[in-house]
Amino acid sequence: LAGSDMVCFFLFANFPGVKAQAFIASNHSSYKANRLLKDVESILGIAAGNQRVSITTGNDQENSRILAPLLDRLPDNGMGKTISAYFEAYNTGDTTVMRQFFLEYALESPETPPMNIRIERYLEMFHNLGKMTFLGFRQSPEGGGWEVSVNTGPGDPATLTFFLDDDEQNRLRGIRVIAGN
Repeated sequence: LAGSDMVCFFLFANFPGVKAQAFIASNHSSYKANRLLKDVESILGIAAGNQRVSITTGNDQENSRILAPLLDRLPDNGMGKTISAYFEAYNTGDTTVMRQFFLEYALESPETPPMNIRIERYLEMFHNLGKMTFLGFRQSPEGGGWEVSVNTGPGDPATLTFFLDDDEQNRLRGIRVIAGN
């Protein structure tokens, strides 16, 4: 979790490996929270970047965007169950199983592609990425989605962002896939 108006900064970081959490708030533009986090990491004895993930949005580290840490397992609730069911179905490589997943867990609306298109996309994705191994998940920094980090069959990293309906069933609205670095 992080936020800023470019003068005040707030950041929350979780370091499960050392059982520590940090809340950093600053009200001075020269003391950005991500810069202060590096000092906190050194005090905790954590190698920079070892327990958290950052995305560089510019050429200098001062402009890095801090992301929530990856959690090592999905929660046992509606959102976690939908995403788990997706990976179970996906990794079978079986279109019948994937079709059943879409019928049970995906939204049906005029905006969603017909089943034959969903299955074609699934087959293409499975052909390109192979089976996926779950690495961790976090809420998407853009909000409204859940990012899942995986290793693909060829061993490359990938991020799948799941967009779920807000109802109690957490039905799948869509998935964004980014393969590679």
